[in-house]
Amino acid sequence: LICQKSSCPKIFPPKAGFFVQRLRLICRFIKLSLKSLKIPKMAQAHTLIVIPARWKSQRFPGKVLAEIYGKPMLQWVWEQAQKSQLADQVIIATDDDRIAHSAKNFGAEVIMTSSQHNSGTERCAEVANRLNFELIINLQGDEPLISPKAIDQLIYLLQNDEAIQMATLRTEIK
Repeated sequence: LICQKSSCPKIFPPKAGFFVQRLRLICRFIKLSLKSLKIPKMAQAHTLIVIPARWKSQRFPGKVLAEIYGKPMLQWVWEQAQKSQLADQVIIATDDDRIAHSAKNFGAEVIMTSSQHNSGTERCAEVANRLNFELIINLQGDEPLISPKAIDQLIYLLQNDEAIQMATLRTEIK
């Protein structure tokens, strides 16, 4: 999960990963205990979750539409993002009609983006430039097990510490 405030002047693309939450620390090292942070009910910043999704994965083309227990992987990610209490909106950003059609069928809002993007971060930046949000969360489309509570904890952290312009939620793989 990669997050950035829309006021951040630079975009740092994440390294590719498969079902692994990315570790990308930009402004300072953040260690967040997922069990100890209490989330208040009211959000402080207008927050958007963007799920970039592309068909042309090098290792697994069409990965985001691969079925997991009867649903496309992307639907599992979107449903988890929808459970966030601190995000105002969730959008799937894609350049592929197959992905857009599938996402609309399960109820997601979709924004079609340029096919010229080299990364999901660039796709998110395009959406961020079209919409007016204070905080943009880049949630990878291949993370079906992401916890809504973890998303909210990261949003809370970014909303309450102006020194943090960009951060990544991480977890130890055991």
